[in-house]
Amino acid sequence: MSLPDDVWVRGNIVEDEPIKEITMDDARDLRKKLQDLRINISQAYLDFAETLWTAYKSKIAGQPLWKSWGYESFEEYANIELGMKRSKAYHFMQIWGELRVRIGLSKKKISALEWSKARELASLARSGIMTMENADEWIDAAENANVIELVETVKTAKQAHRENANSSTPSSTVQAMASNLEKIFRLSVVLMEDQYDNVMKAFELAEKQAQSNKRNHLLDMICLEYISNNVGNSGGNRINTMQRMAALLSRTFNVDTVIIDKNTEDVLVGEHLLK
Repeated sequence: MSLPDDVWVRGNIVEDEPIKEITMDDARDLRKKLQDLRINISQAYLDFAETLWTAYKSKIAGQPLWKSWGYESFEEYANIELGMKRSKAYHFMQIWGELRVRIGLSKKKISALEWSKARELASLARSGIMTMENADEWIDAAENANVIELVETVKTAKQAHRENANSSTPSSTVQAMASNLEKIFRLSVVLMEDQYDNVMKAFELAEKQAQSNKRNHLLDMICLEYISNNVGNSGGNRINTMQRMAALLSRTFNVDTVIIDKNTEDVLVGEHLLK
């Protein structure tokens, strides 16, 4: 399901005119429902998003509902009656407008995500990166990442999308990004106090060296250093370790890495960068 071609965007919200006229009784019911839902917003965010969307897109006698409720602007209504900033209210409406209306995802799929993750996916849909065709891949990525990781992934996808918009790269390449995302894994361990102290000290030293505080990168760097000191000098293990260390350097310092054998001068990693 998609919106018609004449749909336009104002702020962060998809708009399609004309806005629906409703009765005073309907408006009263909407207002009461919004007041009730905001109390349990973390558990019922999608119902809140749908109801707020409906209220935003409805009118009485040609004027927005919040004016009939005595407010001069939607921002004033959101601040005073809903207890949230205008931007947060728009985020909720964007979740419903982009994921449910524009893409056509089921309420079941959307509500399975916590609201902060749904917000990130809605921004991808608005950017044209997430579509009905690749929605399942993006949902899987969201479910297997924490919010911080998802925010970083979304930011990277948007940057790549902007860069490709100014190049000859087909848009289908950008749309397929979700299916090429690296799988994300969670690791949970139980430590004794002295073990915890050792781990935190290792993180502290690695952070100074890498000039990064991202724990996943730091742990990767610590493990790779251990591996590099304990693998042989031949076979696939050596090349594989160097490839992983080069990838770590690229992620941590935003650089390209080429590794050349000092004895043979063969390019072991990053040969494509020299072409």
